Amino acid sequence: MDPDAQRTEAGLVTAIDADSDDDAAFLVYADWLIERADPRGELIALQRDPAHHTVSAQLLDAYRAALLGSLAESEVRS
Repeated sequence: MDPDAQRTEAGLVTAIDADSDDDAAFLVYADWLIERADPRGELIALQRDPAHHTVSAQLLDAYRAALLGSLAESEVRS
């Protein structure tokens, strides 16, 4: 990834959009979010590791409102 693109959220999301199978792009974005105390970063990092699916579900429950905003009021089926 271009170092200049790593400096912005839009650049990080663009890298993910370019190759959604690239775990590295997701993990760079997760680290960027974690550095900014955004709980989405931890959730993304956990979701990229199948061994932690239970933990990611617990994190989603704990931060449902922060992660989903107005969608948190809706019933989510998995």
